[in-house]
Amino acid sequence: MKISRETGVAYCGALILATLARATDDAHERAEALSEGEQLLEKGSVSHNYFEFYMEGMEDALERQEWESVERYAEALAAFTSIEPLPRTDFFIARGRALAAFGRGRRDEATMREIKRLRDEAQRVGLNPALPALEKALAA
Repeated sequence: MKISRETGVAYCGALILATLARATDDAHERAEALSEGEQLLEKGSVSHNYFEFYMEGMEDALERQEWESVERYAEALAAFTSIEPLPRTDFFIARGRALAAFGRGRRDEATMREIKRLRDEAQRVGLNPALPALEKALAA
C-alpha cells in the first residue's frame, strides 16, 4: 500500500486495502482499510478495483457473519455493473445475497434452491473457492 500511495492509489489502492482488511484480525484496522477503500472508489478508480474490492468485501463480511455488509457490497457491485452485467460478478452478487439470507435464518425452499443452483454453477465453471460456503449452507 505504501508503494501504491507513492505511485497513485487509483490503479490498485482499493484492491490492496480490501486484501489488507481480509488479512488482519484487528477490527479497527479492518474497518479503516474498508472505509478508505470505499472512499477511493467514490473518488474514481480503475475498474478492476470495484470488482475486487466489492467481492473481497462480501467474502470478508460472509466470514464474519456481517449480513448487512454482505448485502451492501452486493448492492454496490450490482450498481457498478448494472450498465454492463458480467456472469462472474452476477454469480458473486447472487451468492452473497443468498448466503446472507441463509445467515439471517431464511431457510425456505427458494433460498435453498438458489444456494444449490449457485453451488452447481460454481462446480460447472470451476469457481472452487466459492464452493465451501455454499456446501456448508446446504449441509446445515
